[in-house]
Amino acid sequence: MHIEGFMSGSLFPELSGSSFIRSSTGYTAKIDYICKGWLSGKRNGFTATLFKDGKEKEPIYKLEGQWSDSWTCKEVKTQKEVQRFDINSLQRTPLQVAPIENQHPLESRRAWQHVVAAIHKGDIFTIGHEKSKIENEQREMRKREKGKGSDFPRRYFSQAKKDPIAEKLAEGIKGEFSLKGEMDGQHCLWMWDEEKYRRVQGNMFNGVKSPTRTRFDSGVGGIIMDSTGSCQ
Repeated sequence: MHIEGFMSGSLFPELSGSSFIRSSTGYTAKIDYICKGWLSGKRNGFTATLFKDGKEKEPIYKLEGQWSDSWTCKEVKTQKEVQRFDINSLQRTPLQVAPIENQHPLESRRAWQHVVAAIHKGDIFTIGHEKSKIENEQREMRKREKGKGSDFPRRYFSQAKKDPIAEKLAEGIKGEFSLKGEMDGQHCLWMWDEEKYRRVQGNMFNGVKSPTRTRFDSGVGGIIMDSTGSCQ
């Protein structure tokens, strides 16, 4: 991600480069991001292809358009349009969250509230300033933890040395990739820990709360149905 629009005086974030989505079924999706030109073009452009592994030059489907607006999907062999997607036509489900003041200081919406406010105002300089404050505070926390010989407890994830599944899926992607999870403070591998998740769920139903959190959830509202169909 980088910033465009310096010449026009209208700054906005853009994506560039390529992303790969590897499937265990033998197919790969490649997404190429296209930046808006200085004098023409549209923001957030992309082209994507779906192909059988090892046959990148023989794509089955091709998508193109704007990832923030609309795009089309065509079958390459017949050039037949199989889907047209418009993000503005989606019916979004309202997200229910706890008020900012009731959230833990490290919960996303509370921790990033000033960055979000600056984004809505289009104030790119405040965005950078507030983002740096968060990052520097996190670095200081890491230093204090290192000095004490402790580590911040992750609620649902655990650090791993390697991920055999990810390493297998990465085979065949062009370029150099490292998925070994070197513990250098910059490159780490975190994996979902089902045991931690089940422990939190068990504590929730048994009425046991964490001493570091005032609620069981992370600010996201939800409904729990018991065996009789009643809402809790």
